[in-house]
Amino acid sequence: MAGFRSKIFTYLAALLIAGTLAGQSTPTTANPEELGDQSLNEQVIKLVGENEFLQARPFLLEMKKRMEEQDNKENMEAIAFFLASAHLQEYQETEKEESLQNAVKAFEEYIEKYPSGPRKIIALLNLGDAYSDLKQYGKAITTYTQIYNNPRTSGSVRNDIRRVIAKTYLKTDKPEAGMPYFMEAYEQAILDEEAKAEAATWLLQAYLSKGDIDAILPYFNDLTGKKAALYNPKFNVTLIKAGDQLFESGNYDFAILFYAIVKKKQDIVAFYEQAVQQLKTALDYKAPGSEEAISIEKRLREAEANLKAVKGIRDYDADVRWRSARVLLESERTWEALWSFYNLMLDYPEHEQAEEFLFLAFSQAREVKDDFMLEKLAKDYLGRDEYKKYQGQITLDLASYYQEQGQEQEFYDLATRYLDEGPEQDEVGAQLANLLAIFLLEKERYAELSERMERYSKAYSNLDATQESARYWRSLGLTIAADYNRALESFNEFIDEYGGSSMFSEDAYYRRAICVYGAQNAQEAYSLFADFVERYPNSKRRGEAELYLGDIMREKNDMDSALEHYKKVEDFTDNLTFITKATFAISEVYEMKQNDEEAVKALVSYIDRYGDDAELGEAYLRLGRFEERQGRIAERFKYNSLGLQATANDPTRYAADQILLEYVKDYPIYVTNYEAAIDLIESLLDDAAYRDSIIKDRAAQYKFFQSDEGQKVDPNLTQKIVRDRDFRKKLTANPENILSGLRSDYNEKLDQLAPYKPELIFSKLLAEATGSTTVLELRIAMGREKLTDSDMLFPFTEEQVKSASPAVMLWRAKKLMTMNPAQANALLEVSLEKHPYAPNRYETMLTMAEIAKGQAEGNPSKENWENALSHYERVIERFGMRAENGTPFLAKGEILIKLEREEEALKVLSDILRNPEWRGRPQAEAHLHLGVAYYNMQSYAQAHGFFERLMLGFAGFRDEVALAYYWDLKTLESMNESESVNQLLSEVRTRDDLKDTKGYRLIEENYAL
Repeated sequence: MAGFRSKIFTYLAALLIAGTLAGQSTPTTANPEELGDQSLNEQVIKLVGENEFLQARPFLLEMKKRMEEQDNKENMEAIAFFLASAHLQEYQETEKEESLQNAVKAFEEYIEKYPSGPRKIIALLNLGDAYSDLKQYGKAITTYTQIYNNPRTSGSVRNDIRRVIAKTYLKTDKPEAGMPYFMEAYEQAILDEEAKAEAATWLLQAYLSKGDIDAILPYFNDLTGKKAALYNPKFNVTLIKAGDQLFESGNYDFAILFYAIVKKKQDIVAFYEQAVQQLKTALDYKAPGSEEAISIEKRLREAEANLKAVKGIRDYDADVRWRSARVLLESERTWEALWSFYNLMLDYPEHEQAEEFLFLAFSQAREVKDDFMLEKLAKDYLGRDEYKKYQGQITLDLASYYQEQGQEQEFYDLATRYLDEGPEQDEVGAQLANLLAIFLLEKERYAELSERMERYSKAYSNLDATQESARYWRSLGLTIAADYNRALESFNEFIDEYGGSSMFSEDAYYRRAICVYGAQNAQEAYSLFADFVERYPNSKRRGEAELYLGDIMREKNDMDSALEHYKKVEDFTDNLTFITKATFAISEVYEMKQNDEEAVKALVSYIDRYGDDAELGEAYLRLGRFEERQGRIAERFKYNSLGLQATANDPTRYAADQILLEYVKDYPIYVTNYEAAIDLIESLLDDAAYRDSIIKDRAAQYKFFQSDEGQKVDPNLTQKIVRDRDFRKKLTANPENILSGLRSDYNEKLDQLAPYKPELIFSKLLAEATGSTTVLELRIAMGREKLTDSDMLFPFTEEQVKSASPAVMLWRAKKLMTMNPAQANALLEVSLEKHPYAPNRYETMLTMAEIAKGQAEGNPSKENWENALSHYERVIERFGMRAENGTPFLAKGEILIKLEREEEALKVLSDILRNPEWRGRPQAEAHLHLGVAYYNMQSYAQAHGFFERLMLGFAGFRDEVALAYYWDLKTLESMNESESVNQLLSEVRTRDDLKDTKGYRLIEENYAL
């Protein structure tokens, strides 16, 4: 109920009842009918004076009955008013709508019967309240308006009624209809901040209802501070709902304003608790029933009702702040959203949506690239065991962040921990497996890639996507490690399971063909590549597949088909690496078909078409080699010169090193050959007897051409003299003309080579280079030292060398290996980091391993041997079975023996014996190390078997055979085979060819020869 509207004059009017009834006074009893008139009067006056209308009702009814019996109409108006008020009081106490309906009827009858009654204003007010409580707001407003428009209504009462009318309009569906009252109240409250704020809340709600959001803006200044109207629960609920509506409509600026002025629940509670306490204190100082007391009681009941209401709702402060943060998020005020969600999480750690707050804060940190907060929030979330909903997404985002920042160890630890513990979300597990696989590929940790992915594929058979990714990456890891047979088996299983439905299917079909080709089954590989092309004709790998098809047809000597495939490469790929390979292959095939013009044309066209983007160094290198094969040596060096001009000052143009090294090696040889040929020709011209001996005497020929002087002669001339009978016949018949002509030819050849003298070329390169020439100077320094075959002054700093090409860094590191192995190793680390795909990567990594092994040999501690072992394992992991001559496998086996890990050594060394590519010395060394391993394990029979097989099957490898003799002697001694030891020593004594070997020296030191 809006409030009980009794006024002080109501009480005074009631006193008029006194003396209304005639008769003697009688004792007071509980039964009105038993009371005398005076007692009845006194009881009515007492109860009405105390505003106890409901208790007064039976006495009022008895009084009314007696007055009607006496036909006394005086003061019947007052009785009617108080009886109507009793119905209101009954409703207030019982909340029965029937009582409210009775009150409405009674006040309506009162107003109709007494239109000029003294209590009409109060009756209208109470009737309006009753209508309002019945939600008949239109009738309530009409009733209140009668008071408001009455010219006799005082200013203060009029203000009160306007406030009542305003609040009633706010209860309707169209509060904007009350705008005149709201505006009037606002305009008249210029000096009253409280009243002005209250009117501003009414205007805000009206404009909201009209949808006129912009009109609200001028009133926001009045909606701040600690004004009473701003703590009204209904008003605050309206603000929240309005903010929500504005948010949904995309009006973010106004939405955030509305949320910003919502009072916190705790502040509203504190406000009303203080108000209740103050009103109770004020009521204690007022006379009961006085107008002031009645007014305070009304305000107290309203404050208590609001306090009860706001205490009854759940804490919405976090919800409002969440709404504000959401607005910031949607309006792309990302920094503010980040801190809003973060502070929400801090202030409400136990909130039911605290996990959401933390995740949203993390998401915004990711968006604005706040590295510190991103990592902090992610770790905070992942450190909470109870948080699971976003664990996968945050793990994935944090992993991606670590990759972007180059925090490799952090990425690796996070990814492996998540996958090792078991992914909560399948899709996240799959994506993280993909990221981890790519990381391991980039780090060339192929063995770990295969091992991990195999483990994941078996462990997570219930996670379809994760298992699918793991199976694919395991297969790919085996392929890149050149373990083609296992890779093929793995890809076959993958294709049997997924067919063409997997996101990896296309690559799986392609890689399977590569595995078959790597396993040296060219015919089946051709079929599989052809099948791939048919399945995926528009694949990005189509060009590469055509390259493989061309290679296979070339191996089968079907040059026309090979050309057909090679020429398709450029049609199906923009990858210049594959186009380059195809172009070079086309040139080679044309040369094999003896179509020299097309062979050269392919290379020249490639250079013209791709310019600086082309592999100019290798293209010019190939043109030079072609010219050399045609006998045009000067043209060869011309192309060498062009290649160096195009690439020698760029450290990433790796062909420049190959050109340079071949150039400085071959140029002096040709000059020496030609000069030696001229010297021989002149000797033959000058000395007829000598000429006859060289032409006719095979012994003299052999002696000369095997001498140091004869070895220098141009091999073409040597071939003619030694092998060409027709030439010797012509030379015998006409020596002067033939030899003079040859001398002229060789002089001309020397003249043609003159422009390509190294110092001339080097000077020209330096003169024409642009920008810094450090890279070029370092290459030239390497070239000059190769020319002289002796150490030269090295005027470059360590930092300058680090900017050089990988070939120069390797050359320099090899010079430093002995005197400064640490510096050499550091330089090679730089080379690997800067040039991960350099063609000398294998040699670089192997050199680093050799440095580590050398340090272990010089200081044979377990730590040093394990360090050397790790280096060789890096080489093996990167190059696998492609490692040249099995060198890293042999070294690994040897080191494992040093570390007394013979069982592991046996496996590594046995793999060497199974690889047909490593026949010869590698397998001889493997036999030796296997024998030593078995010897250390005291498995003497097995050791003897390996040493014996080495001595019999690899007799041409003296060093290994000599060591086998030495170890076999030790083995036979351990077996107490003294007779066999003596027999073996007798055999050793006959092997003079072994005397300069390490093994023979060891035998001499330990046995009597």
